Amino acid sequence: MRQFATGRPDAQDEEELRGFARELRFKIDEGELSDPIDFPGNRPYREYGGVPMKPKAGKACIQCGLCAKECPVGAIPDEDPSKTDTSACISCMRCIAVCPRKARSVSKAFLTAGSMKLKKACGTPKKNELFLHN
Repeated sequence: MRQFATGRPDAQDEEELRGFARELRFKIDEGELSDPIDFPGNRPYREYGGVPMKPKAGKACIQCGLCAKECPVGAIPDEDPSKTDTSACISCMRCIAVCPRKARSVSKAFLTAGSMKLKKACGTPKKNELFLHN
């Protein structure tokens, strides 16, 4: 999945972000940010159903605990790092990235399906946007 957003932010993004910061600073200094901001999109938002890709430890796991230590949501128990609490896991894949034995993985079928879905949604870089309200 790392192929999506590779090279971002780039120099153009950084220049746009500096422009956004200048515009925001101006609005703050002028006291123009008192009204609520109206964001585009559908309301009510559809309910998030979670991502089915939950990493699991394989036979190469030596229970070193690095994945448990690095998991941002504590979905891997310190006492048994070969397990994953799938209800707590946010599918960030940090455990896969940090495993020195490459013992953690996700289903290849889910990975392929997820990659194809993301390619459709993320194949073209999106335009940066700033939402401010006067």
